[in-house]
This record gives sequence, C-alpha cells and structure tokens, in this order.
Amino acid sequence: MSLTVEVIYEDGVLKLTQPLNLAEGTRLAVVINQPETALAALPVEELDAETSEWLEADLIENALPYDWGEQGIPQGKKVYYSPEQGFVVEGGKSLG
Repeated sequence: MSLTVEVIYEDGVLKLTQPLNLAEGTRLAVVINQPETALAALPVEELDAETSEWLEADLIENALPYDWGEQGIPQGKKVYYSPEQGFVVEGGKSLG
C-alpha cells in the first residue's frame, strides 16, 4: 500500500495533518520530500579535500570486467517481502 500524507515537523516530531485509518502499532516506512525552497534554506556543509576527491573520482575507469567463468553470471534465488516474515529468499533456510 502506498499513501501520501502531509505532515508538519514541530519540536522534533512529524505531526500528521489528518488522521490515518491504521491499526495501533502499525509500522510504516517514511519517505521525506521537501519543497525545493525549504531545501535551499538548509546550510551547506563544506567537504574536506579528501572527501571531495573521493566523490569526484572515476573509480571504474580502469577496472577490468569480472570473469564469471564458463557458467556465466550465476542465477540467484528469488527474494520477496512478506509483512509477517520480512524479506524471504525462496528455497532458503528457515530460521524458525
């Protein structure tokens, strides 16, 4: 389920502007999107020279392609998300 709601940030807490029809204790993932004008008002942290150099470096310029061998790239197992179990690997071992 995906839902977009408006919130106001006050005293270190995100406060909903409208009630949600959810069971008490429901866990949610939150993605925060701010209008660009609000982002522009934030202070910009200066990066030190070493950090700037790493961020600007082309780290794969001279990298050779990986040799997967005769079999080629291995086929992985399917992974899906279950609200009751979390991430599940098909054919994986049971931890319970």
